[in-house]
Amino acid sequence: MSVKVVYETHSISLDNERGIATGWLDGALSERGREAAERLGAIIAPFAWQEGWDYDLSLPLTPARQPLREEILRLDDDGSLWTATSGSGPPLVLCHGGPGLHDYLAPVAAMLDDLLTVHRWDQRGAGRSSRIGPYALDRFVADLEAIRAHLGHARWIVGGHSWGATPALHYALAHPERTSALIYMSGTGLAWSKWKRAHHDEEESRLDPEDRERFVQLKDKMRRGLLTESEEHEFQILNDLPNFADRSRARALVEADVEQMLRYSINYQANRELSAEMEALDERRLKARCGGLHVPMYVVHGEGDPRPAAATDSLVDAFRHRARLWQDRRGLRRQHMSRQRPRR
Repeated sequence: MSVKVVYETHSISLDNERGIATGWLDGALSERGREAAERLGAIIAPFAWQEGWDYDLSLPLTPARQPLREEILRLDDDGSLWTATSGSGPPLVLCHGGPGLHDYLAPVAAMLDDLLTVHRWDQRGAGRSSRIGPYALDRFVADLEAIRAHLGHARWIVGGHSWGATPALHYALAHPERTSALIYMSGTGLAWSKWKRAHHDEEESRLDPEDRERFVQLKDKMRRGLLTESEEHEFQILNDLPNFADRSRARALVEADVEQMLRYSINYQANRELSAEMEALDERRLKARCGGLHVPMYVVHGEGDPRPAAATDSLVDAFRHRARLWQDRRGLRRQHMSRQRPRR
């Protein structure tokens, strides 16, 4: 069965640019409308082989931006989750990093919400969500599924950044029938215990000697729960600096990033418990589960990322011909993608 998906709006036709509402009359794309069609096609086309979709990109494709819609979702265990929705189009949910942080992916949503309905959330125990456990991957997956059910989506694209790529992956494994595609951004792979030391060594190598010495001191105080408010601010700046590839702008970017990050207190208990669970994951078992998951996947890993690119190799290998990997600033370096239907 072939499903024909047509995206139609009344925003960038030639008539529109002359101040005329095309409505249901025949119209033609303007140059801007055609560019928008190409952008949406580039995002969705890689997933078409799985769905059997047929695209008609001859129609205007830029939906009007929708205002941000915030909501508090009550859960079955008396917990609550803050959610935010923007844009219109096929649904995408973004899982932020941490663990123990609140959502910081609004800039990413702003790049996508002219094409997609983008959902963000503060994970359990962080930000505007209730500060109650359990802090466990299975519970976070259940929370994510509760959001989907509440929103009424039959399926959605699931994306995650850094630590957030882990619950996104585990959601796809638990609910493949609800997952249109998986986007794995700067994640930590299937066996973080093997790569954690290399990640931390690389981060510290990007600090100058004075900052490195101070960072080690503050990290020790953080682990013992002894950071003052000003020290936590200083620690987060030093912790975040290595994540910015543009060293000339890193300090200014980090200052703004940390100000936003510390709007809500960091949940170090959630960080400890979920980090311990990640380190205990069985790579062989997880790789076998990924090998049986027939969901299109994008792995995005910047060449300036301090996380070792090798950490995601077993993940890409597990998906064989169903994953694409971006790794450099210029575009696609390595490709693992088949447009053939996977064997069932």
